Amino acid sequence: MDKPRPGDAVLGNNQAPNTPSNALVLGGIEGACSRLNSTSLTVKLEALCSALKYDEEGLHLIQQFIQKETDVTVKWVASNWLWLHASDAARVKLINYITCLKHISKELISAILATMVTDITDSSVAPVQAILEEIEELHIKEASHKSLTVGYKALVSMATELISKKASPKNVALAVAYQKLGDLYYWRVQQDKLSKQLPKVALIAYTEAITYDKDSPTLADILNKRGLVYYYLKDYQASIKDSSQAIKINPNFAWAYNTRSIAYYELKDYQAATKDSSQAIQISPNYGIAYYNRGLARSALEDRQAAVKDYTQAIKINPDYTNAYKNRGYDYYKLGNYQAAIEDYNQSIKLNPNNEWTYDSRGYAYYLLKNYQAAIKDYEQAIKINPNYQWTYNNRGLVYHYGLGNYQAAIKDYSQAIKINPNFAWAYHNRGDVYSILGDKQVALKDYHQAANLYKQQDDASRYQEVLDRISKLEK
Repeated sequence: MDKPRPGDAVLGNNQAPNTPSNALVLGGIEGACSRLNSTSLTVKLEALCSALKYDEEGLHLIQQFIQKETDVTVKWVASNWLWLHASDAARVKLINYITCLKHISKELISAILATMVTDITDSSVAPVQAILEEIEELHIKEASHKSLTVGYKALVSMATELISKKASPKNVALAVAYQKLGDLYYWRVQQDKLSKQLPKVALIAYTEAITYDKDSPTLADILNKRGLVYYYLKDYQASIKDSSQAIKINPNFAWAYNTRSIAYYELKDYQAATKDSSQAIQISPNYGIAYYNRGLARSALEDRQAAVKDYTQAIKINPDYTNAYKNRGYDYYKLGNYQAAIEDYNQSIKLNPNNEWTYDSRGYAYYLLKNYQAAIKDYEQAIKINPNYQWTYNNRGLVYHYGLGNYQAAIKDYSQAIKINPNFAWAYHNRGDVYSILGDKQVALKDYHQAANLYKQQDDASRYQEVLDRISKLEK
């Protein structure tokens, strides 16, 4: 091991109390190299800074670390941290070893200096925003879904560094830092809806932001964003509570009304959802998503014409709003305008050709127009996209059953729908109808009884009575 140099930390000094006689030197280039294997970003940064003391050997170690590190954010943080702590002479050499340093602006270096070296003050809000926005841009451009963890840990470490400055609990800069951290996670939720961890981490970040921001105008925005995270976590009451608090702070906050609207919708309070969407629209007349969400609520209330009108306005604001076409098509179908429904489904498919529901729905509209081959073609495409979509098998069964009279094909499709969902009452009902046509009375009764039990459990009174009538006729 190298002999200790000035600035090395040494354990084993006889003057230190309780120091073991066999203590090791925690310094030298080997010490720096060892600390670079730490899981702590702070320890790594300290090791990189200590490597600067060892001239070319230290610079070579830094170069190796930067080259081997796979996470773009860790590279970014480490490179900037080194630049910050290096002497003018070392910076010249660093540029030869770390090419990304050539692209760091003086403004960004100033931002890093403001956030990482000096104590945080309210005047450093803008630099905090700058540094976190820079990281956000890097993630949007370069980070893949599979490599998020390390990069976000780096961000958490940076936020922890900010907190370690022991700033006032009302410090606005900390609130902004945590809000930006929460935003990174929140927008990742939009892109990676399968992730169960991202919204939980966003929730933590926003909660911390609220802790540090109890007075500033940005509090309403943070509360609303946390309300949206609660919405993604399916805690709709908590979502309503946060968005309501945001509205209390800022009564003209259209986004918060929209957030509360979608939470009410999930709780099936469609009147409240309609009211909040209307308020969002009143505040912001070109708020396309609010029109769309009001359309959903009005559709649930079976106010079809009003729903169509809202979806039409959403499309006028955003002509590429695929879900607005899809849902307007559904309401046209419910109104009996099957051709208009097909036209909307066509546009939705053009914008998003990988949605099985849209093919299935267009197939059903074709079925009602007795265009059976077009219907089957759409059902085949829906199954290709999602082989486990129960409704497609049931609906294709209807085409074979009522349209083409191919009863064996119909039984096969109804049976597949039941295999996917053993509680699919309508599929039992339909299969019972086919067996009844084929004269297989006992099998038909078995399916009818199963359908009746499921309809009763599901509070579907009309279909329950319908299948009871079929049972009664067969048992005569």
